[in-house]
Amino acid sequence: MGNSPEDFLKSPAKIKEPREGAKYFDQFQQMVRHPLPEMQEYFERELEYLSRLLTSESSVMDIGCGPARVMRELAPKVKRIVGIERDPRMIEEGKKALEGIPGNYEFWQIDFFALQPEQAFDLVFASYNLPGADDIKPEDRKLLLEKMIMNTRPGGNTVASFWKPTDPEWLQTYYHAAGAEMREIRGNVVETSVGTFTRFTDDEIKQLADSLGVPYSIKQLTSMFDLVHFHPGAESSGV
Repeated sequence: MGNSPEDFLKSPAKIKEPREGAKYFDQFQQMVRHPLPEMQEYFERELEYLSRLLTSESSVMDIGCGPARVMRELAPKVKRIVGIERDPRMIEEGKKALEGIPGNYEFWQIDFFALQPEQAFDLVFASYNLPGADDIKPEDRKLLLEKMIMNTRPGGNTVASFWKPTDPEWLQTYYHAAGAEMREIRGNVVETSVGTFTRFTDDEIKQLADSLGVPYSIKQLTSMFDLVHFHPGAESSGV
């Protein structure tokens, strides 16, 4: 089993380079540090769900960890947690967030798509609608989930969050609170001043999950967010 980013490196990058300038970084920080009540509810319920999957001997990989919002809470509960993040500014914020927090944690500044799967982790998760992020091409959403599953040990847990279609008026409030501008909604695609983001219907979530051929379940956390929980090594499939 690899113990460093270099041990896991394999394929070329599949996602964009970090955005230039501080604009998106600052606004993402605002979304995380000062969440609206609906987002705070999602954050809390997701953390509760993930925590139930862990023991003090668990190893965890957080894909797109950002400023360590989840890592900060999980690090004291597990044996090892690795945050994957391409933006060095996010990693610096993550390190600050974890100052004084007990736990064996690491940050890898690397493209997740470039990692060689090692089935090394008890839990691999992607929070905050990573499959619908501006950085993830639509054709790479399945690959993202496949890579997550391949980095999960048999019998472990792979979990990804999906943001479902949301009231446009609330989205205006959400982006405005972060200092961003919502410019256009095309179906389930939201174009903003800081990127283009995708929401997913129940059918789209199920179709993507079914395409992987791995047993899974779906947990509705809130009216806006679902978690898809894959069970590598389990025998039965479906919701």
